[in-house]
Amino acid sequence: MKIKNKVIYFCVIFLILTSLTAGGQTEQINVTVNGTAVIFDQQPYVNAQNRTMVPVRFVAEELGCEVDWDKEKQQVRITNDTTHIELVLGENKALVNDRLVYFDTSSEVENQRTMVPVRFISETLGASVVWHQESYEVEIVMNQKTSAELISGTVYYVSNDGSDSNDGLSEATAFRTLAHAGEQALNPGDALLLRRGDTYRERLYVQFSGNEDNWITYGAYGSGDRPRILGSDALSEWTQVSGNIWRSETEVENPFGAYYDKGEVFFETLDNQVDWGAYQEDQIISSLEKEFDWTYIDGQVYVFASGNPSQVYKSVEAPQRNNCIYFPEMSGGTFTEEDTVEYIRIQDLEVMYARRQGIYVGYSEIVARGLHITGCHIGYIGIKGGSSAYGIASWYSDMTIDYNVIHDCGRRGISINTYTDNTEDMSVSNVLIDHNYIYNGYHTTGPDISSISGLGHHFYDFTISNNIFDDTGIEHIEETSNVIYIQGNGNVYEDFSIYNNVIYGATSRAMLIKDIDGVNIWHNTIYGVHPEARPYGMVTFGEATGIDFRKNIIHGTLPSSSFDAYCVLDENGSSFVARDYNLYYQDDPKQQFTGSSTIGGYPNMSQFSQWQSETAWDAHAPLPANPLFLRVYEDLRVDSISPAVGAGVYIIDVPYDLLGNKRDTSNPTIGAYEYIEVK
Repeated sequence: MKIKNKVIYFCVIFLILTSLTAGGQTEQINVTVNGTAVIFDQQPYVNAQNRTMVPVRFVAEELGCEVDWDKEKQQVRITNDTTHIELVLGENKALVNDRLVYFDTSSEVENQRTMVPVRFISETLGASVVWHQESYEVEIVMNQKTSAELISGTVYYVSNDGSDSNDGLSEATAFRTLAHAGEQALNPGDALLLRRGDTYRERLYVQFSGNEDNWITYGAYGSGDRPRILGSDALSEWTQVSGNIWRSETEVENPFGAYYDKGEVFFETLDNQVDWGAYQEDQIISSLEKEFDWTYIDGQVYVFASGNPSQVYKSVEAPQRNNCIYFPEMSGGTFTEEDTVEYIRIQDLEVMYARRQGIYVGYSEIVARGLHITGCHIGYIGIKGGSSAYGIASWYSDMTIDYNVIHDCGRRGISINTYTDNTEDMSVSNVLIDHNYIYNGYHTTGPDISSISGLGHHFYDFTISNNIFDDTGIEHIEETSNVIYIQGNGNVYEDFSIYNNVIYGATSRAMLIKDIDGVNIWHNTIYGVHPEARPYGMVTFGEATGIDFRKNIIHGTLPSSSFDAYCVLDENGSSFVARDYNLYYQDDPKQQFTGSSTIGGYPNMSQFSQWQSETAWDAHAPLPANPLFLRVYEDLRVDSISPAVGAGVYIIDVPYDLLGNKRDTSNPTIGAYEYIEVK
């Protein structure tokens, strides 16, 4: 599913390969995949841009992908479980899960073979690539397991063509419904797999536990798009009421519901984009004045459309269910650890159009462990600014959320909130949020981590790393959104690390860190805020202590006439154990780059040296200057003459950058990307 002007999966953006010398290269290039040498019918070579090119057939045969060639469009399509790449011959750009990305060479034809850049393709598909200069060898290590490789027990299959009278034990005897499939007693190591390309308009119930050694997997099988689990019913049988007003004869509950249970109608357009509807609460036809306006009258949905919606749109989706994937609710009673559902993997599923949560693991009142959500696409949940509209809602320990695309969630992209009085003294730990692409937020774009005040909760060992957060696709701000939000509210929050993240165009703060003791914020790149934003500080600390803030790029874009938009704002007793090697820049030199109510005041860039002297902070930082990104909003790697290049200090806990490049151990580059010289 293509989503309007946005990336569905970022994984790896650009290709930086080789220290090969241009021109006259005659040595044979060897390629290994997981230690096995590859035999080619067309030998790899180094092209004019000094990039190693390999036949596209290699990608299919050695990297386990499907490869299609569109002769009319001169286009190569490369697909695996999690990634879809489209390359056009002769162009230096590609669509990676529907996001336009650029690289510095192009696919080409050699001896009637389509040749593609090996590093770009391999890394985008989740592999590690190393060039060995001495042996002229490209070493590729595939490091992302598929669902099948993680399953040790019985596999059950579900497909739209199946039958609930089947045993579900093969693709040919698959179950038909999620309701029936969810009733199967799964044991540790078992799996329930949904056929790719299918759509399920019902909820998936997760009620059985794996164990620490053998997790239960809910995933996908076959080829094609991720299986879709939708919280909506499709509206059809349209009747023209008058002019541009159309009524669906499909009987549904009011998607907007009441209190927490509110969802907009979503419009899937013919060019595979999705638009939010705009509910008119007065429930009268005359209130429908423009496209995507809708209301609900006497059991039926009315919309404004230029023609019959069945012809104008691919689908009109009315949210009917509160969530798409759900776990048992363990609140309001007496529960023990034996009651919890633990060690669950949810992989390669598409979850959309629910009223409250995409994936809801139940607000358990006791500690639960073991949850891995990976390779999923989660979006269009609830209403903008809704009270309960979360992509993922969980407070599991030993939880990993990685390689997902999460977007357009009306409240929070990832909600880790202990908001119940019955969870005194609860601990949540060992949480990793890594390599996700998260965008279009309406309250908290990414992770929102907080607790009710005074419950004695202990949150520790959290890592937020290697993610891209992007709010640049929001045209007009209806609801401002913090990107990363962490607030302890008097509970014990400690040992948090936030590194190698890229944040574009926040509509409020890029990071809001409050009431926490011990947080490492390293090697992040933050660019700009929305023109209508009210961010206070792009990175804001409140009552936060033990802050290690080093080697970040923070580039502000609001003019001084706008609401205060400091690069960094620290207030209410916040304190640093380290603050150094950061690169600050404001497009408007009159705008303050930092602010403190206690130390250093509110200086602008021209006062940087004085501020350094008075505070002893950022003693080794470069003077504020333009970071010189390669392409603003497209590629926030820095140019070779950027003041960020070689201006950092090595942090042993961050040996690689967002793309997996090794950090320079002597003079690393500031920001999320290490500068790699291209020869």
